[in-house]
Amino acid sequence: MNKEILHKILPIAAIFALAVFFNFYFPTLAGIDGYYHIRHAEVYATQGIFNSDFPWLEHSVIGKWNGDIWYGFHLLLIPFTLLNNDFFGMRLAAALITFTALTGFYFIFKKFEIRWPFFWTTLLFFSAPDVNFRLLMVRPHILTFILVLALFYAFTKNKSNWLIFIFSAGISFIHLALAWLPLFVIGVVAIIKKITDGVWEIKNSTAALIGLGLGVLAHPNFISTLKIAYIQVVQLAIEKFNNIPLRFGTELKPGNHFSVVLNEILPIGLPVLITVGILIFFIKNKSIKIEKQKQIILYSSLVISIIFGLITYAVARRAADIWVGFSLIFIGLAISIIWQHIPNISSRFKKTSVIIGLTVLLGFGVNTLKFTLGYFEKMAPDTAFEKPALWLKENTEAGSIVFNIHWDNFPMLFFWNQHNHYINGMDPIFEYAFSKNLYLKHYFFDIDKILMIDGGAYTCGTNPCAQEGITTVYSALKDDFRANYVFLELPRNPKVYKYLDSDVRFKEVYNNGREIIFQVL
Repeated sequence: MNKEILHKILPIAAIFALAVFFNFYFPTLAGIDGYYHIRHAEVYATQGIFNSDFPWLEHSVIGKWNGDIWYGFHLLLIPFTLLNNDFFGMRLAAALITFTALTGFYFIFKKFEIRWPFFWTTLLFFSAPDVNFRLLMVRPHILTFILVLALFYAFTKNKSNWLIFIFSAGISFIHLALAWLPLFVIGVVAIIKKITDGVWEIKNSTAALIGLGLGVLAHPNFISTLKIAYIQVVQLAIEKFNNIPLRFGTELKPGNHFSVVLNEILPIGLPVLITVGILIFFIKNKSIKIEKQKQIILYSSLVISIIFGLITYAVARRAADIWVGFSLIFIGLAISIIWQHIPNISSRFKKTSVIIGLTVLLGFGVNTLKFTLGYFEKMAPDTAFEKPALWLKENTEAGSIVFNIHWDNFPMLFFWNQHNHYINGMDPIFEYAFSKNLYLKHYFFDIDKILMIDGGAYTCGTNPCAQEGITTVYSALKDDFRANYVFLELPRNPKVYKYLDSDVRFKEVYNNGREIIFQVL
């Protein structure tokens, strides 16, 4: 095998090894979303790919409108549901998603003519704990992330309109709620092109818009699906700024805490700022001359990086993927341009650059893995909720409603048991959009702060709580939620457990010391 072929194969083999090792090494999946996604894919495999009905969520707009904003992703997962081992199938899916994302990133850097693409790809993987952990998840976000970068490449490099069309359609088809991302990226690039080159890219923009539209139309019940996407993106943002007491995961919280800033934002943010300073210095001294197309890539990636860096800090840590991706494009291209234009820099600093690069990777790797290991230590085992979920499946009527107190109980309950229906899942905003009154009544269960007055227990359906919104816990469960059973985790809801255990209208039917099920009589 000649050296040229070896140089082409080795980086891909190393990326593959990285993806397989990290997805099969840990004893559980990264995150809980994959348990839901693999089962929804199985629903399509067994009931038909055009049947988007989702009756398992009783008090959610997803169950009401039968829309699936992750439709394309679920279709991609169908082959992994055909294996005999669900856990192997999920890990294999996770490994291939990681491999696809990292390989795509590697080739995008090669196409941008950025030096050392394997170094930047590895740096992406270890760049920040949040990014590293999400790269290992069975979720659509990472595929849409790499498609957005691919669209950015095609748009800035004036590639075929068909390529732009395909990337755009893929984004809205796989994850409709992120269809705004291509619009944002295209808008930034179009403005930078207009400033730099004096022209508007009408054909490319049109191809992208048509692609996005086709990806939307490919969804069954696409109108309902658009409404759900609007709720998850726009309404969620509005309600967050209105201080509605929504419960959601860490990734939807701002990254403005000291630990996040120190360990996730500064390690990438400072190199961006330093690179900007160095670039300005060389441009002012006329040491380098940047061709127009590379100016467009540089300035566009910097603008997108800054905006998503601010979003990561002030709005939601989920934006870190896009922020880091575009930051590395900017830093990598800037260094490549400087390296190319400064005489003798490559010969004088070749060994030094290798040492610096390895030191940077080691530093990022140690910092990131410390947090990633911590994330996995907090993860429940693959078999979490298996026994209570199977008890429900074997001892209750089909379609009977389980009041799952926490929205994040749903993925694993649904993974083990599609026999029952549940209150809510995926995201609390879907329950809130279904009924604000029901969501608020549910909220007091969630935070374990039901009102105890003269031996009675109450919850409230108004914000702030008012006299007219107060109702008994029993009435809320029996009449409002039509719940047949209540599923709770004792460490998270000791107060709710204590009350249910004391009220004869609730019968404890399952208790393994941690997960407990009450029947609503």
